[in-house]
Amino acid sequence: MNVEHGTSNAQPRMKNKPPLSNFVICINNDSNPASLIIGKVYRTLPDAEAESHNMLRVVDEDRSETDGYLYLASMFAPVELPEVAERALMTAGV
Repeated sequence: MNVEHGTSNAQPRMKNKPPLSNFVICINNDSNPASLIIGKVYRTLPDAEAESHNMLRVVDEDRSETDGYLYLASMFAPVELPEVAERALMTAGV
């Protein structure tokens, strides 16, 4: 186990945070209303580097970029979906 030592204000490592869901709901599209719809569920793609900068890799409305685009994590809220809904969204390419 790798433990951080030193100052009392040490921040917990990212891997100790609860994992984000594979799906998020848009709660703010001010910076890109053409690509994001408030209230819509989007699929996220794993990207540890992006998460370390408070960003998420999201498959948005454009969908031309299969690797998704980076957005501020604060623009989304994680959502837990029933398994049947996750399968339906994955099949639909969301």
